[in-house]
Amino acid sequence: NLSDANLSGANLPIFCKWRISHTTDGKIKIGCKEKTIQEWDDWFSSDDVFETRRGTQEFKQIHAIYLAYKVYFETLYN
Repeated sequence: NLSDANLSGANLPIFCKWRISHTTDGKIKIGCKEKTIQEWDDWFSSDDVFETRRGTQEFKQIHAIYLAYKVYFETLYN
């Protein structure tokens, strides 16, 4: 329980239940699903569900790690 801990300046890892990476053809892979950035943006804007229910903390973590990886990918390859 870290509810009263002072974590200012702490380096905390980003957690996501699925591994995120990119493929050699420029797609971002989350778990076993591969999509282009536009396809992921469209998917996250939709109501579609793969395994993790939308609105859950796990889904928020997946979306957050995607957004962070999207910036990483675009910075390196655009």
